[in-house]
Amino acid sequence: MSGHDRPESERWFSQAEADLETARVLVHGERFYMACFAAQQAAEKALKAFLYAHGAAAVFGHSVARLCRECSAHDSGFEDLRARVKGLDLYYIEARYPNGLPDQTPAEFFERQDAESAVVHAQTVVEFVKARLRD
Repeated sequence: MSGHDRPESERWFSQAEADLETARVLVHGERFYMACFAAQQAAEKALKAFLYAHGAAAVFGHSVARLCRECSAHDSGFEDLRARVKGLDLYYIEARYPNGLPDQTPAEFFERQDAESAVVHAQTVVEFVKARLRD
C-alpha cells in the first residue's frame, strides 16, 4: 500500500508511535528537553489521528489540551484525559527555544523526571487513542 492509499488517521497514528519511541530513546540518551518535546509531539499526533479517523479534513494547532477538547465532541472520555495530560503543552515551545524560559536554556532546565513524566503522559494519550481507533 502506498502512502497515498493509507488513511490519514493511520499515517498520523503511526508517526505518533514513532515519536513516543523517539522520546524514550532521548530519555535514555539524557536529552531530556528533546524527550519532552518528542513526547508532546506523540500526544499531539495521536489526537490528530483520532480527529482524522472521525472525518476531519484538516486538523490545525499544537495544543494537546485543545485537541483533547476537539476529540471530546466524539468521545467524552477525552475531557478526563485532557485534565491528566494538558501539561504536555508546556513542552511545545519551552523545551525547544532558548527564549522560552527565563535565564536558562531548555538543555539546562529540563531534567530526567520532567522527561520521564512527559513520556508517561504521552503513552497515556497514545494508548487511549489506540483503544478508540480499534473500536
